[in-house]
Amino acid sequence: MRRRFDLLPREVGEGDPEGVEGVLLEALNPTMSAPKPTIRRARSLRRRLTPPEARLWMALRRKGLAGFRFRRQHPIGPYVLDFYCEAVRLAVEVDGLRHDFGDGPERAELRDAWLAERDVRVLRISATDVRDDLDGVVRTILAWLTSPQERA
Repeated sequence: MRRRFDLLPREVGEGDPEGVEGVLLEALNPTMSAPKPTIRRARSLRRRLTPPEARLWMALRRKGLAGFRFRRQHPIGPYVLDFYCEAVRLAVEVDGLRHDFGDGPERAELRDAWLAERDVRVLRISATDVRDDLDGVVRTILAWLTSPQERA
């Protein structure tokens, strides 16, 4: 059985996301669905949330935040977002210490730029804030969800 993507010309080497193939696949895939390896990674990450992610998930799940639906460890393109609300195209990322060192900041910047090109806004929250002030974190997310000026 052939998938519709099998019919595309392969002008660049297989798996080259920056080449023509990646552009064509994205043009046919406006929902930004992820490749199979990213989906597998997201499934694995769902089974092993960090303690701050698990704590925030308890507040966001089951439309627990003003009726907005969030997905946890949501695969989008080549990335896995900690939490994603499709209705307002908001990604909520819980950043631990590893995001502050090495190539973490650079990788986060590239990822945020990729998401911004697709009109996905990224709200970064420190894991310490989730641990120490969950109510404040939830108020921040809620303000972003319900206030138009926060979306600009």
